[in-house]
Amino acid sequence: MNRFLLALIACVWLPSAMASPLYHASIPLDNGAQTSQQAAKKQALIAVLTKVSGQREVSDNPAVEQAQQDVDGFISQLGYGESKDQSDGAAQRTLEVGFDSQKIRAVLRQAGLPYGGVLAQQY
Repeated sequence: MNRFLLALIACVWLPSAMASPLYHASIPLDNGAQTSQQAAKKQALIAVLTKVSGQREVSDNPAVEQAQQDVDGFISQLGYGESKDQSDGAAQRTLEVGFDSQKIRAVLRQAGLPYGGVLAQQY
Protein backbone atom coordinates (compact mmCIF):
# COMPACT_ATOMS: atom_id res chain seq x y z
CA MET A 1 0.00 0.00 0.00
CA ASN A 2 2.82 2.41 0.88
CA ARG A 3 4.58 1.73 -2.43
CA PHE A 4 1.37 2.43 -4.33
CA LEU A 5 0.93 5.73 -2.48
CA LEU A 6 4.53 6.76 -3.19
CA ALA A 7 4.16 5.87 -6.87
CA LEU A 8 0.95 7.90 -7.07
CA ILE A 9 2.60 10.92 -5.46
CA ALA A 10 5.57 10.64 -7.84
CA CYS A 11 3.26 10.52 -10.87
CA VAL A 12 1.49 13.69 -9.78
CA TRP A 13 4.56 15.61 -8.61
CA LEU A 14 7.21 14.75 -11.21
CA PRO A 15 5.55 16.20 -14.34
CA SER A 16 5.12 19.59 -12.70
CA ALA A 17 8.59 19.54 -11.19
CA MET A 18 10.12 18.79 -14.56
CA ALA A 19 8.23 21.44 -16.57
CA SER A 20 9.96 22.45 -19.77
CA PRO A 21 11.85 25.76 -19.69
CA LEU A 22 10.39 26.38 -23.14
CA TYR A 23 7.01 27.17 -21.54
CA HIS A 24 8.45 29.08 -18.58
CA ALA A 25 9.27 32.75 -18.14
CA SER A 26 10.85 34.69 -15.29
CA ILE A 27 9.74 38.33 -15.16
CA PRO A 28 11.19 40.97 -12.79
CA LEU A 29 8.57 42.67 -10.59
CA ASP A 30 8.65 46.36 -9.76
CA ASN A 31 6.60 45.85 -6.61
CA GLY A 32 3.98 43.50 -5.22
CA ALA A 33 1.06 45.46 -6.64
CA GLN A 34 -1.70 43.45 -8.31
CA THR A 35 -1.49 45.51 -11.52
CA SER A 36 2.25 44.88 -11.71
CA GLN A 37 1.71 41.14 -11.27
CA GLN A 38 -0.99 41.03 -13.97
CA ALA A 39 1.24 42.99 -16.37
CA ALA A 40 4.10 40.57 -15.60
CA LYS A 41 1.87 37.58 -16.45
CA LYS A 42 1.05 39.13 -19.83
CA GLN A 43 4.72 39.90 -20.42
CA ALA A 44 5.55 36.27 -19.56
CA LEU A 45 2.96 35.03 -22.06
CA ILE A 46 4.49 37.16 -24.81
CA ALA A 47 7.98 35.93 -23.85
CA VAL A 48 6.90 32.28 -24.08
CA LEU A 49 5.00 32.75 -27.37
CA THR A 50 8.09 34.48 -28.79
CA LYS A 51 10.34 31.67 -27.57
CA VAL A 52 8.11 28.86 -28.84
CA SER A 53 7.31 30.42 -32.22
CA GLY A 54 10.72 31.91 -32.93
CA GLN A 55 8.95 35.10 -34.05
CA ARG A 56 10.01 38.37 -32.44
CA GLU A 57 6.79 40.32 -33.07
CA VAL A 58 3.86 38.28 -31.75
CA SER A 59 2.07 40.82 -29.57
CA ASP A 60 0.27 42.60 -32.45
CA ASN A 61 -1.52 39.43 -33.54
CA PRO A 62 -5.28 39.48 -32.69
CA ALA A 63 -5.22 35.89 -31.37
CA VAL A 64 -2.31 36.78 -29.08
CA GLU A 65 -4.06 39.95 -27.89
CA GLN A 66 -7.11 37.81 -27.02
CA ALA A 67 -4.91 35.32 -25.15
CA GLN A 68 -3.43 38.17 -23.11
CA GLN A 69 -6.93 39.09 -21.93
CA ASP A 70 -7.30 35.55 -20.51
CA VAL A 71 -3.68 35.04 -19.44
CA ASP A 72 -4.68 33.37 -16.16
CA GLY A 73 -6.35 30.56 -18.11
CA PHE A 74 -3.01 29.66 -19.72
CA ILE A 75 -0.95 29.47 -16.52
CA SER A 76 -0.11 26.04 -15.12
CA GLN A 77 2.46 27.14 -12.52
CA LEU A 78 2.95 30.43 -10.72
CA GLY A 79 5.46 31.42 -8.09
CA TYR A 80 8.04 33.94 -6.99
CA GLY A 81 11.79 33.91 -7.18
CA GLU A 82 14.78 36.21 -6.97
CA SER A 83 17.41 37.19 -9.48
CA LYS A 84 20.53 39.27 -9.09
CA ASP A 85 20.42 42.75 -10.60
CA GLN A 86 23.28 43.08 -13.10
CA SER A 87 24.13 46.68 -12.18
CA ASP A 88 24.39 46.58 -8.38
CA GLY A 89 24.11 42.88 -7.50
CA ALA A 90 20.96 43.42 -5.43
CA ALA A 91 18.32 40.70 -5.45
CA GLN A 92 15.17 41.49 -7.42
CA ARG A 93 11.88 39.70 -6.94
CA THR A 94 10.66 37.82 -10.02
CA LEU A 95 7.40 36.26 -11.07
CA GLU A 96 8.00 32.68 -12.24
CA VAL A 97 5.30 31.62 -14.70
CA GLY A 98 4.79 28.24 -16.35
CA PHE A 99 2.25 27.88 -19.15
CA ASP A 100 0.15 24.96 -20.38
CA SER A 101 1.94 23.71 -23.50
CA GLN A 102 -1.25 22.60 -25.26
CA LYS A 103 -2.88 25.98 -24.78
CA ILE A 104 0.25 27.76 -26.04
CA ARG A 105 0.26 25.61 -29.18
CA ALA A 106 -3.45 26.31 -29.69
CA VAL A 107 -2.83 30.08 -29.59
CA LEU A 108 0.02 29.69 -32.08
CA ARG A 109 -2.29 27.78 -34.43
CA GLN A 110 -5.03 30.42 -34.10
CA ALA A 111 -2.50 33.18 -34.69
CA GLY A 112 -1.01 31.43 -37.72
CA LEU A 113 2.42 31.43 -36.08
CA PRO A 114 4.95 28.60 -36.41
CA TYR A 115 5.75 26.17 -33.64
CA GLY A 116 9.33 25.23 -32.85
CA GLY A 117 11.18 28.19 -34.25
CA VAL A 118 14.91 28.83 -33.93
CA LEU A 119 14.51 30.07 -30.34
CA ALA A 120 12.52 26.98 -29.37
CA GLN A 121 15.22 24.66 -30.73
CA GLN A 122 17.62 25.98 -28.09
CA TYR A 123 15.56 24.22 -25.36
